[in-house]
Amino acid sequence: MRFCIFLKVQKLTIPSDVAVIGIDDVSYADIYQPSLTTIAQPTEKMGLKVAEIILNRLQNKEKKRPSALSFRA
Repeated sequence: MRFCIFLKVQKLTIPSDVAVIGIDDVSYADIYQPSLTTIAQPTEKMGLKVAEIILNRLQNKEKKRPSALSFRA
């Protein structure tokens, strides 16, 4: 987390001066002080859905593009 090192050099603190949120629910986020908030992404479900959309488009089953996709972990 080079960003945390940068903040320390700039004499900025989390969460007083800056809020930090990580993505991919990294396991080491809790070793930082203060601990960082992380968001888990269902990457396997996302990959399967994208593959399904691509296959459907290649087979001309679905011609329109999805405007948004939502996933539940």
